Amino acid sequence: TLQALCRTFAEPPYGWVDHCTLYVVNELVRRRQYDYVMNNSTDVDTLYIANNVDSQLSHITLRAAQLIPQHIINAFLSAWNNIFGLANVQVTTDGRELCRRCREGQDKDSLESRITEYKEKARLAGNYSFAKPIVDAINKMNGWKLIRDPKRFFENIINDSADGRSVIEEAKKSI
Repeated sequence: TLQALCRTFAEPPYGWVDHCTLYVVNELVRRRQYDYVMNNSTDVDTLYIANNVDSQLSHITLRAAQLIPQHIINAFLSAWNNIFGLANVQVTTDGRELCRRCREGQDKDSLESRITEYKEKARLAGNYSFAKPIVDAINKMNGWKLIRDPKRFFENIINDSADGRSVIEEAKKSI
């Protein structure tokens, strides 16, 4: 745990204050050498860690970073653009951050924003027959959003590209 790590570096011969140790650890995470793990979950927002590191030291551990190969990220971006008909997606080489932005981001192209938008459209459509494709699109996007592992998320989107595009296109026709 980070608590044990801080304790180790606080003792001789280092004598570091906790914040010095946390700074070095944060740099290693930022440089993608290590990943934070909190309560056995690797899908941890670094902003959350930064805000709660002092009170949660005993719940945070480190593990060697598992980078997602660039060819998977590129294939995902192509599939994402194909499904949603986007001209561009914010490109990054950090797979975890890209996954987080596409799943839960605040912009209008994230799954969370699209699900919210489609739910409102489905509510307005009520029980009419043209609401079914909208509900199917919501279910498909919810299925993708529930995948927490970034690599599995990317692979699932890549594999569902054709089916996802047809479901989203049908929903757009109903809207």
